[in-house]
Amino acid sequence: MKKLFAVCIIGLALGTTSVFADHPSGWGVGAVFGGPSFYGWGILNYDNDHPQSYYRYYGSYFSLPFGVSLKMPFLPIYWKLGLNFGSNTYISNFGLSVTGDYYFIDKVLAEGAKLHWFLGAGGFFNFDSFTLKKSWSGLREDVSWANFELGARGVIGLSWQPIPLIEVFLNGVVALGIGFDTPFKSGGYEESGRFIFPTGGVGGELGIRFWF
Repeated sequence: MKKLFAVCIIGLALGTTSVFADHPSGWGVGAVFGGPSFYGWGILNYDNDHPQSYYRYYGSYFSLPFGVSLKMPFLPIYWKLGLNFGSNTYISNFGLSVTGDYYFIDKVLAEGAKLHWFLGAGGFFNFDSFTLKKSWSGLREDVSWANFELGARGVIGLSWQPIPLIEVFLNGVVALGIGFDTPFKSGGYEESGRFIFPTGGVGGELGIRFWF
């Protein structure tokens, strides 16, 4: 009976591996472009004319997000180390981010076309520094502050691997979390920091990985 139970467990594990682990098992390294848009998220935490509300409403229009994709063979997590920056007439920013996703489902969608699909969940952490220029709404001086955000995210996507070395993938992403804006000073006026909820966004990520 014990032998039969062991055989069943091994068979189940092998079957699960074939259905839920169709990505290669080695190192995966590449580039990712895009990410969730934070357009309008958290705007309810501020008055419409508040300096920090400007980037929450318009920030995603000028920020350019990209990053490095990393999959290590000893961890079932797909990492992205992100960088975003941008500038326009009124505001500039520089940010770093880390995301990690675990794929609950990862299996073949079209064998002949080398196409797979996946569904997963994970988390994110963002750090951004902002400078709102005095040209915005007649400020006396530039206003600078930092923002921290963390939360959960879900991903669903397609993966195409025409040859073992190269994978191209497209994710749909939704993220939800909390944030904190640091204090700032402007013309003798001091604004205290505040917690932000909700923060997050929806969007997409397009990337390429090289497997070794």
